Order: sequence, then C-alpha cells, then structure tokens
Amino acid sequence: MCGTLYSPAGITEIKQPYDGEVVCIETDGVASTIWRFAHNRAVWDPEYFWTQPLGNISLDGRFFSFTSSWGEQLGNTGQGDPRTDVWIVHLD
Repeated sequence: MCGTLYSPAGITEIKQPYDGEVVCIETDGVASTIWRFAHNRAVWDPEYFWTQPLGNISLDGRFFSFTSSWGEQLGNTGQGDPRTDVWIVHLD
C-alpha cells in the first residue's frame, strides 16, 4: 500500500520522519516494512481540493503519481487558484 502524508493545518515544516512524505507499507501480515520514497512538498488549502497530495500507484506497482503545489512554488492559475501539478516517483 502506498500513500502520502501531509499536514491538514498546512504546516510545511518537517519535524520528524514521515512528515510530508510518499511512503509504501508492506501489508503481507509477515513483515512490517515501510519504504520512504520522497517528500511531496504539498501545502494543503481546504478551499482547493487538488492541493491535497492525492496519489495513485501504477498497475505494475513501479510508479506512484501524486498532486502537489510543491510548497506553493508553482504560482497561481489564471483564476488566482493555487496551481498544482502531477509528480511521479519511481518505486525502486
């Protein structure tokens, strides 16, 4: 299982492991391995749905894509909304 972690309060400071990261967790019931792949740099704003780091794993399990405003560094859309892009992590 893979997912993203982020602060619902919009806090971008990383204080501990897993803050703002893309992680995968082994779910076979035997091991308890957690892989940390990348930071998602998402700054969540409840007014804008896509500022959440929403993610999906590829069908072959090799890639994970997620949305992020990359620390609000992508600017705004023509309507003034925060811009987000899709980012892809290679899970190796």
